[in-house]
Amino acid sequence: MFGCCLEDALVRDLKHYKNLGEFFQRSLRPGIRPIHNTCALVSPVDGTVLHFGTVKKGVLEQVKGVIYSLRGFLGPMEDMLSCIRTAVSDTRSVEFSMEKDCDIKTSIDSYIETLDLDDLDYYQNLLVNPANHLFQCIIYLAPGDYHRFHSPADWTVFCRRHFPGELFSVNPGFVRWLQGIFTFNERALYVGRWQHGFFSMAAVGATNVGSISVHFDKTLSTNVQSVWDTGSFHDAFFVGKQRNGVTLQKGEDFGTFNLGSTIVLVFEAPPTFRFEIDIGQKMKYGQGLGNQ
Repeated sequence: MFGCCLEDALVRDLKHYKNLGEFFQRSLRPGIRPIHNTCALVSPVDGTVLHFGTVKKGVLEQVKGVIYSLRGFLGPMEDMLSCIRTAVSDTRSVEFSMEKDCDIKTSIDSYIETLDLDDLDYYQNLLVNPANHLFQCIIYLAPGDYHRFHSPADWTVFCRRHFPGELFSVNPGFVRWLQGIFTFNERALYVGRWQHGFFSMAAVGATNVGSISVHFDKTLSTNVQSVWDTGSFHDAFFVGKQRNGVTLQKGEDFGTFNLGSTIVLVFEAPPTFRFEIDIGQKMKYGQGLGNQ
């Protein structure tokens, strides 16, 4: 069914599962996904690598040659940084305008030339160490993949930003066609720090996958578009009231999708960081993505 590998499942009898959602979120047999010992960054999911590489100033790539705005994907810099720097534990809503994206035929280098200083400042201010670079990695979960996602590194989460939005397909063919899809779709963005500085992981919704759940974030409410204003985002902070963020270990269970979707990692690391993967490579969660 959907090309699923039942051999890895803790329970292989399909009659055990009450519905498709329960089946897609199935548990795996203990030890079936060993966590890479030496790689600082591991795959958070079973899926296919769509893209990876350095973030060039204010620009992300969703696939080769199709670019979109870093600031449009993450949101305003001030609140993002306050997730880490201030002790606030409330939830609030603010208005948000999507950043415009350039024409699909525009090259990355020519697009960077059109960015104003605010875009470049945004990039620089995310860095804890100005000598570091920002990197990105995008992994697509097909319907047949295991639908839980895990921590890709040892890090501490300080903030969640929920963007209500569309639920376009994130199938690789569609991603090549619709520029900025990850800024349009509903997503839950988790922001914090790891050993090298800034670290973020976004769970992006897709067709039939508005439902995203995260184990430590009980207030996250996705796939309820009638509740949220169009163009808004909603922050929750995991600091204050005797909390100092949510500390996660590499490979630790993080959350679940309902039916196939995408994980986007944006993180800071030294210029010597190198990915050890290829575009189109099939990954299992816990396998190494890269290292310094």
